[in-house]
Amino acid sequence: MKQWIAAMTLALAPLSASSAIIYEGTLEDGAVYSGSLESESGWSESNGSRVDFWSFDGTAGESISLFAGSDTTDVAFSLYTGTPDSFSQPFYFNNGGDWDLFSLVTLSSTAGDESLKDFILPETGIFTLALGGEVPPYLADGEGTWTYDVQLTRSAAVSAPGSLGLLALGLLGLGAMRARQA
Repeated sequence: MKQWIAAMTLALAPLSASSAIIYEGTLEDGAVYSGSLESESGWSESNGSRVDFWSFDGTAGESISLFAGSDTTDVAFSLYTGTPDSFSQPFYFNNGGDWDLFSLVTLSSTAGDESLKDFILPETGIFTLALGGEVPPYLADGEGTWTYDVQLTRSAAVSAPGSLGLLALGLLGLGAMRARQA
């Protein structure tokens, strides 16, 4: 029995390793990154093999904006939180919900605006952006290479204690001005 388990583990190890998420890169604030999609129907496929993955670090309360655009395809994305590990498999990919160790934070649509403006991050950690596309007509079949650009911009978070401190200083200043006038 032990030999059988060892043989199965060795047989499945290459499949597991080859199926792990491969990131296109890490998004840095303000930089524009380019990538390409190999299929116009990749966004609708659940195996994740035709979707590009990007990552970035975020802080709870931080405001971010994401833009993904292409001249040749409608680009869509899903944003997840979670830390990938060796068991994170794209073939469990779900573009509209949680998958593996990842929790869906928000998503865009393939129809229209492919941006997310002033989104407040719900927690601190690593975020994963899954990016795919659809060339009209919707869910058309076809192969090719469609290029896209993606950009992340962020605004510093103002913590609740920090904003309360600013409010208190403002009220003290108003009180001092009023006392001075009296």
